[in-house]
Amino acid sequence: MLNLKIFYFLKMILLYNFIIKIYYSLIFISSFFNKKARLWISGRKNWIEILKQKRKFKDNWIWFHCSSLGEYEDCCEIFNKIKNENPQKKTLLTFFSPSGFEVLKRSNNYDLVLYLPLDTPNNSKQFLEILQPQSVFFSRSELWLNYIVEIKKRNIPLFLLSLLLNKKSNFLKWPANLIYKECFAKFDHIYCQNEITKQILENKFKNKNTSVTGNTRFDRAYNETKNFKELKYINDFVQDNFVVVAGSCLPKDEINILKICKKFESNKIKWIIVPHYINERNLNKITNKNQNKIIRYSNILNLNANHSILYVDCVGILKYIYKYCNIAVIGGGFNKCGIHNIIEPSVYGLKTTFGPNHNNFPEAIDLIKIGGAVIHCNSMDLYSIIVNELESKNDFETKNKIISYVQSNVGGSIKIVESIRMKFSKLI
Repeated sequence: MLNLKIFYFLKMILLYNFIIKIYYSLIFISSFFNKKARLWISGRKNWIEILKQKRKFKDNWIWFHCSSLGEYEDCCEIFNKIKNENPQKKTLLTFFSPSGFEVLKRSNNYDLVLYLPLDTPNNSKQFLEILQPQSVFFSRSELWLNYIVEIKKRNIPLFLLSLLLNKKSNFLKWPANLIYKECFAKFDHIYCQNEITKQILENKFKNKNTSVTGNTRFDRAYNETKNFKELKYINDFVQDNFVVVAGSCLPKDEINILKICKKFESNKIKWIIVPHYINERNLNKITNKNQNKIIRYSNILNLNANHSILYVDCVGILKYIYKYCNIAVIGGGFNKCGIHNIIEPSVYGLKTTFGPNHNNFPEAIDLIKIGGAVIHCNSMDLYSIIVNELESKNDFETKNKIISYVQSNVGGSIKIVESIRMKFSKLI
């Protein structure tokens, strides 16, 4: 029986490495006509030379890795605390996706920011041979088998931060679960968002090196309110109107918003639409149709009283825009990916609404229970929700419930850093 399991596992490794190569080939082909794929390919060029040039012989390095900008937001408070407690050590931040790298590539908070090279046996060996980190921190569901195996061959402490699983997770499906079981087993400790995740690790993957520390994105969102940036042009746009923000919109969300805008023309409502992906062709098509009512943020100096819809065509200000709004429509709920960040608007006590695909997000379920969030399944649902908010826009009771909920979930980052300090005192 044991030999059969080993046989299956070895086959899975071969299949995994084959799939990685196919994945690279598909992205390479896509790069000829897709900007994001092009950045993914070009950003990984010359990584060996860049790493060798930066890595000095006497330096001690800590390696942080995230998939995307969203996962960075989840874990950056942990990174900051570890960095601050280790000022003598160098820090590397890697990303899988362009969404993180392109925003953070010039960050002064880290000694080096790179794309993670493709997860092949050869790349992982070369990468670890050059960097030789003293400790490694992966965010959420970043399980790259070859890197994880190579890290543990070198006895480097490895931690998984803010993991979230549920009973329908792809991690549990055979035969991929053989690979994931091997990955989970190699982490020195896994910090979980909730008790369900911890139970799945213990019961399905036989992993006991776990702790429940909550969703660390609450820390990031809450701390950002203390560093709030005044956005003069947003203030000029909203003035004293009722404001709806559609954050991280995907096309289906955008269609719903634009459908109902016309129904509110007699009301004093301002609409702020923030696409999840900035598509120049699509933005130009929409804004050129009705330049009298729609304006892009990059053109905000030409704002006039007739403009009622603002398209934000830049990255990084959505979390500050929420403070100016009365209700937030969160994108992603009509797509397989599920809803995007609802914690950022909730820190301001802002009520949220989103599409039906939200069940993998515990904070969404919690907010629905306390009246801080509502589901809409189509544009008419969304219309009714906004009408209700217009009639009760000074609902301070619900606002206070939302803020209290957020504050009760703050503190996960401190728990993780203290745990690492206690259990692995040589690291920090």
